[in-house]
Amino acid sequence: MTLPQILEELNSACKTKLSSDWDSSSNNVINILNGIYAERLLAVENGIRVCYDSSSPQSASDISLDYAVSYANIRRIAASKTYTPLEVTGTVGSIVPLGTIVDVADVGTRFLFTEALTLTNTQFADITITTSSVVDSTNYSITVNSEVNTINSGVAATSASILNALAAEITSNVAGVTVTLPTSTSLRIDVTEVDSVLPIVVGAGLSVTSVSDIALVEAKDEGAVIAPKETLTILPVPISGITGVTNRSTAIVGRLEETDEELRIRRYNSVGSNGVSTYNAISGKVSNLLGVEFATVNANSGASTDSSGVPSKAFEVVVFGGEDDLIARTIFENAPIGIESYGDVSKVVTDTEGNPQVVRFSRPTNVFIHVNCVYKDYSEEKTSVTTATAIRNAILSYGNSLPVGKDVIPQRFLGGIYNATSGVGEVTITLSKSYDGILVNPFTTSVLEVDRRELPNFREDLITVTKV
Repeated sequence: MTLPQILEELNSACKTKLSSDWDSSSNNVINILNGIYAERLLAVENGIRVCYDSSSPQSASDISLDYAVSYANIRRIAASKTYTPLEVTGTVGSIVPLGTIVDVADVGTRFLFTEALTLTNTQFADITITTSSVVDSTNYSITVNSEVNTINSGVAATSASILNALAAEITSNVAGVTVTLPTSTSLRIDVTEVDSVLPIVVGAGLSVTSVSDIALVEAKDEGAVIAPKETLTILPVPISGITGVTNRSTAIVGRLEETDEELRIRRYNSVGSNGVSTYNAISGKVSNLLGVEFATVNANSGASTDSSGVPSKAFEVVVFGGEDDLIARTIFENAPIGIESYGDVSKVVTDTEGNPQVVRFSRPTNVFIHVNCVYKDYSEEKTSVTTATAIRNAILSYGNSLPVGKDVIPQRFLGGIYNATSGVGEVTITLSKSYDGILVNPFTTSVLEVDRRELPNFREDLITVTKV
């Protein structure tokens, strides 16, 4: 109610209780008190309205919204930094201090070491070994992952013959490694699994010339920072003994703190999570796991494999973020009985009877969206020197709000561009996409289709803004 409405009700009550010819316009004591009471009643009503609005997910904001969605066991997703394991190569004993900077090549995006790293000859992602002495009829050994590999040098031994024999022995005995001979006097062992290390012991007569180990690095700033595989290669400040760094896998992309609108949408999409054995329950409960930003279920109830490769009578959960084992456990506990899960990630979950059960789900593939924006001035308004920057930021804002599997429609950028600028007339948006941020298909004004397993990624360096 408004203040005049409250006053009208009080005056009406006075007429009823005191006199029908009560003059509400006179400046008597009761009328003055009515004005005071009306102001206090309005304040109380406003307070009640604020309390009500703050308890409703549709109207609450900030911390009030956090409390409102918590009743459905939903928590706001915190800001996080992009991170990735980094392979560091150098000589044994070299030290990389905590906080060392490493940059993405040609872009300059900054990452920092989250821990100090000392290269040792006891574990490796890859390692290069040579002979320190060559002696006939002598045993030479290399122990990889507790598997001892020993050869005898025999007569007329050479460095090449010893290393060749060791390479053959390791290849036949040790799984999960690749052995090569870069030169006649060096042997290299690489761990096959990306971002993994194995223990090693090098026997007498052999020495380590180079070793690689794995460290964790994270972006300096929170939010979505893109670092495709093998692009984190620049040490702005050289470190003695370190000969190279690289990320063997694409960095796990971070995010900014979940906005109120994003939280409302996720809460709405999660209302079915209180059920079980339904696809809404699976997507809702997986979405609410720590670190998960998005989850969706693709089901195939048909009699044959569908166009996306999901087998008959199976379902696929596509998940962005979160921890693999926890996701698998959640899917297993909520999956329909007798319906197979499908996906490119496979995890083993133990059921209540102690039996192993295989659970599968998929991770989205990053697809990089290239944007070409051409605009003209509008003669009746003034543009700013920051117009191009404002347009680029508007494109990034809308683009990075798109979830997994969402097609990119050029016209949908226009609202944000016009809201963020003045003096902008005609705008033309053309789009293309790539899977490495480099190779680009022809630009088009048509809708850019994104597969339901793909996550559209927008980067500032992939957006071109031109005034004509």
